[in-house]
Amino acid sequence: MQAHRQAITINLSFISKAPLAEASSTEMTSGALGYTDESLLPRLGQVLWSWQLCTGCLEVQSCIADSCPAKRVVRLQRYFQFYKAVVSTYVDGSSAKDRVLKTHEDLWRAIRALKSNPDITRAGFRQLLFSSKTGNLPDPTWNQSDLLNAATLVVKLLTMIDSSSLYHSSDRLETGGSRIHWKDDVPFSKYLQDLFPTENHPVLSYPHSDLLIDMKSELRATKLKKHLGITFRPTHDIRNHLRLHRRLNVLEIYHHTTFLKEHLRSTRGSGDRSSPSTSIKV
Repeated sequence: MQAHRQAITINLSFISKAPLAEASSTEMTSGALGYTDESLLPRLGQVLWSWQLCTGCLEVQSCIADSCPAKRVVRLQRYFQFYKAVVSTYVDGSSAKDRVLKTHEDLWRAIRALKSNPDITRAGFRQLLFSSKTGNLPDPTWNQSDLLNAATLVVKLLTMIDSSSLYHSSDRLETGGSRIHWKDDVPFSKYLQDLFPTENHPVLSYPHSDLLIDMKSELRATKLKKHLGITFRPTHDIRNHLRLHRRLNVLEIYHHTTFLKEHLRSTRGSGDRSSPSTSIKV
């Protein structure tokens, strides 16, 4: 099972298209970060996946076009709940006075900045977050903890990956173990590439193989539960998909498939998507 999980190849094209680094003139001013409602969803889709919204959605009114991607917001309710939860955790863990990201617009601008600069290091991104608020380079004594938390929040919403070190993670007691975190001197694209290295598997890399067909028939959830006593737990961190906790006999399943589908839809026809730098910046 562990070999099976490691053999899963993640297509890095799930990182979304990158719109302009600054908000366009058609975008409205967003409210305080601690307040979220359904009206944010179309704008969030515009930030993450470059949705081409209809006039009604741009003016925060009723959607007026059948082809408008905002029609799909009903399918993204699970991700929106995730968005609200992680934003709330960030707000609760920081003071309003020192908080780098104070509004949804601040957060969305930071997401755009990372998408537009996929080769930036974490240290560089933290500097970018500071300078976007003050116009100056960061003082070493300035709230580094909140800069780190803000950078972690941006990565988590863009990729559904917790890039913090384990002792900074809000779920460290639940997950345990160790993981790769985004280090200060590592470009974001390199961090993603290290998380999901591409490799060939003697069975899984060949979709028309008879062995693969047999394996799929044997790896059904019902069989794993019946014969091995495995239980399943949903996860919002895509790195943990098919992670088996042997001591607990628990298999984690990534359950935000609609999120992935939106990323795949947004990069369709964009050329080479194997490079993180290219796929993030598209």
